[in-house]
Amino acid sequence: MTSDRQLLVLVGATRNEARNVPMVMADLACARDELRELETELELIVIDDASTDDTVKLLHAEAQLRGIQMQVFDGPGRGLSQAITSGLRLALQTPANLIGTIDFDGQHDPIELPALVAAFNTIQPKPDCVFGSRFLNRSTFIGVTAQRRILSHTARIALRAATRMRLPSDPTTSFRVSSPTMVRSFLDEVPIDDLGGYEFFFWFAVYVAATGSFADVPICFRPRLAGTSKMDLRKVGAAAATLREIGGRAREWRRQRLPDGGFPAYPTEFLDSLGELEGYNSFLVDSFAAFVRGDVLEVGAGTGTVTTRLASLPTVNSVTAIEPDSQRFEQLAAAVARSSAAGIVTPILGTIAATTATFDTVLYCNSAEHIRDLIPELRQAALRCAPDAHLVVFGPAHEALYSEIDRVSGHWRRFVTTRLGRDLRAAGFEIVHSQYVDPVGAIAYFVGGRLGGVSSLSPELLAIYERLVLPITRLATPVTRRFMGKNVLVVARLAR
Repeated sequence: MTSDRQLLVLVGATRNEARNVPMVMADLACARDELRELETELELIVIDDASTDDTVKLLHAEAQLRGIQMQVFDGPGRGLSQAITSGLRLALQTPANLIGTIDFDGQHDPIELPALVAAFNTIQPKPDCVFGSRFLNRSTFIGVTAQRRILSHTARIALRAATRMRLPSDPTTSFRVSSPTMVRSFLDEVPIDDLGGYEFFFWFAVYVAATGSFADVPICFRPRLAGTSKMDLRKVGAAAATLREIGGRAREWRRQRLPDGGFPAYPTEFLDSLGELEGYNSFLVDSFAAFVRGDVLEVGAGTGTVTTRLASLPTVNSVTAIEPDSQRFEQLAAAVARSSAAGIVTPILGTIAATTATFDTVLYCNSAEHIRDLIPELRQAALRCAPDAHLVVFGPAHEALYSEIDRVSGHWRRFVTTRLGRDLRAAGFEIVHSQYVDPVGAIAYFVGGRLGGVSSLSPELLAIYERLVLPITRLATPVTRRFMGKNVLVVARLAR
């Protein structure tokens, strides 16, 4: 290929699509010829996910017959998402200028590929991804059941509601052309290992919308050439269950593109006020005390409010308290020195990289939300875990509660249990326990922070919380722990 021509590597996944292969490959040959007029060469990567028919045999025969450059690889056998992921990683190893994806059921007409490539080449500023859309004025959506139409429309409406941002007009389509840079960024930053195929594609669309730019091109969505759809209600339900999580991630991705996250200097008086709440801090430590044992590493110890309480637990032998901020570290060291815990607590100024020891418990208490790149941090935490160690994460819950208080506190995110669990699995852990904590506090936080516009935790508000809210929320937490709370608690151990 000469230097003035570009390469489009098209990734597709197959599983028992033998009846569709001849027509799709014939259309791809036509698309290849038109793409050459756009100074674009086409190469095909197909991941076959354990077909039991003649799919692979027909792919090779059709590629040879039509002169299509193609490689076929065995898939990981873990569904569409992982098949496409493995294909995209292979595409990134080529000199591709563009990377596309397409279904092999024939519903996406490959002859429309040149329109996507032309849009990618001509639109300025250049988009990171061009989506083939079924929902534009010149799109057609024929031969599809009413149920499928309703599902597609409902999905895009639900996604917009969950993310509260402008998305591609057809965020669930898999017919798209992207820059290799965007594909690599998505695969590197997003924990996708246990996503299903349906959510894989709309997560990518949300990621593009949050971190880059996109364009839509109308397409003709055709009836499936042969066979039946592999979509079922179970897969739809699994995809819908990720909406709350992807909504939170979308807003986090947008914060990460702002200078310093858009956060002001952290108001240390928040920590001073919280440190004076004896009842609240006892409740906080009681929430996860059952999972804390042996030698403990506390990451992001702040001013020592939790540290000294950890040291008093009968199951704890020692506490290594790490704090990266020098001002807070001085307060931490002073708090430890004047407490009865001085003999078993070791304060360290720095990050988790400051220690090479292993521990029986690694604790992130109201600190994980301050860490910009959480999964790499959790991978570092895995290295600090002894066999059978617990990693405990306690932090703010529900992105719907994110308010000015969170912003001025430097929170990149608020968690849901599913999101934190996915991040931990991506870092090599398995989940032992997960729940929400403090449901009444969640209501108070929403009313004050989201509706009332409260932007600081004054001593007066905190006193009201401890006197009125805390006694009720202690009783309510066991009832609502599966779905509601101001905080989230997830306990994990190294995957076996």
